[in-house]
Amino acid sequence: MSRLSESVARVMHILDGADLGEDYTVAQLLSETTARRSLDLSDLSPQEQAALVEGRANQLIPSAAVLVDETRRRPTRWVGAIPFGARRR
Repeated sequence: MSRLSESVARVMHILDGADLGEDYTVAQLLSETTARRSLDLSDLSPQEQAALVEGRANQLIPSAAVLVDETRRRPTRWVGAIPFGARRR
């Protein structure tokens, strides 16, 4: 099971019968989602990593297929995305 799948399972466990009006439940969910933002996804295949990026991007340039090839050649830790119109320096 990947780290992302484990995180999803923890959230589903929290939500199972939880009262979202309780501060403790909300704090647990916030803690899990905050931790997920810096989650190491290197245990996912290149295709799974590219699908995650593609699913959250407005437009993926050059393409998800190129991202898969690049990830296979040189594993990368994704820390964010370049905003639309931003230029690399």
